[in-house]
Amino acid sequence: MKILNPNISFDDYREQAKFLFIWRLMVFSIMLTTPFTVSHIFIAQDQFLYFLISLISDILIIYFLWKRPEKYRLITLLFFSSVFLIAVQFMFTLGNPELNVQAFIWMMMVVICTYFTAGSFWGTLYLVLTATAFSIYYFTYTPIEYVGIQQMSLFDKLTSIAQISLGLSIIGYTMFSYHSVNTHAFKEARDAYLKLKEENERVEKKNNENIILLQEVHHRVKNNLQVIISLLRIQSSEFKSQEAKIAFQDTINRVLSMSLIHQKIYQKESMVDIDLEDYLKTLLADLLQVSGEQSKVRYEVHSDFKSIDIDKMVPFGLIVNELLSNSLKHAFNFSLEGDYRIVIDIKKGSGPEYFSLNYLDNGVWKEGTDKSFGLQLIDIFTEQLNGKYRRVINEKGTQYEFEFGE
Repeated sequence: MKILNPNISFDDYREQAKFLFIWRLMVFSIMLTTPFTVSHIFIAQDQFLYFLISLISDILIIYFLWKRPEKYRLITLLFFSSVFLIAVQFMFTLGNPELNVQAFIWMMMVVICTYFTAGSFWGTLYLVLTATAFSIYYFTYTPIEYVGIQQMSLFDKLTSIAQISLGLSIIGYTMFSYHSVNTHAFKEARDAYLKLKEENERVEKKNNENIILLQEVHHRVKNNLQVIISLLRIQSSEFKSQEAKIAFQDTINRVLSMSLIHQKIYQKESMVDIDLEDYLKTLLADLLQVSGEQSKVRYEVHSDFKSIDIDKMVPFGLIVNELLSNSLKHAFNFSLEGDYRIVIDIKKGSGPEYFSLNYLDNGVWKEGTDKSFGLQLIDIFTEQLNGKYRRVINEKGTQYEFEFGE
């Protein structure tokens, strides 16, 4: 199959079809000529040279087609011109006109093949040349070796020419019909392509406008959330109670996690999803910076997949926010020197909507934090994502194992 389908790089499928047509024709010719050449060595030595030349010609054509496939029109035109001239010479030198059917077949092969590969002009030209050659043969050429044509009456000659002309006319009409249908089909396909292209450009333009509008919406939402964060910070600065300031800061962090989602969407060209790993790393960095502990805590984020749906990103980000806030408040004792680490690992589940979240810190949680407001929020957000979780405490630290989408 590799021999019949060489590696070619024609952009137009019609050019590819024409090249494959002549390529396979040459391969088929080599497959037929080779056994004839070998057999005539032993059977008919007088025709051995004829088949050998044909075989060598076919091999050279295959070679040039392989080396210069873009020149296939010129190569095939030269080849079929040679075949046509040989067929004409064969017709005029053969004494018995009944055997000229071989020449006629080869001349028709040239007509059809040149029409398909080189174009309608060359096909029509060789059709006219064929008709001319047979007219000359019957009316002006009367070989002495065969007196049959000399003895033919004018009526018989005209009848023979009429029969040949009828056959050639049918072939010519077939080529004309094929050309007309093919031209019409190409015009219809081109018009459909241009119409589809215009429609795609219109849809793309509309889509780009919608993306810009959505980006602007997310940008405004992000700005409004930043205003809320600023107002909460101003308000918290007026409190004297440390507990009130901490509560306000927790609220600020929650708003910050939501604001970051809109910021990431605004920065992306696509409105469908955002990079999950990038979002979590940015969220952890911002929250640690706000808490003032960014230099004391090292964190790692690993994810098996690129993103999740935007409608799931908000509760998911709030869960991570609460987990980090609880680690900073209840697990890490920053008054002591230590290697404080947080590891977030996200993996795909058994179905397209299933995924897991493993959150690990190496701190030691304080007593009395099981009923904190942050954990209650985690319960709520986990339920929104159709999930469940459990907390595991071991020598490595405290680990939260979430399963979402169940």
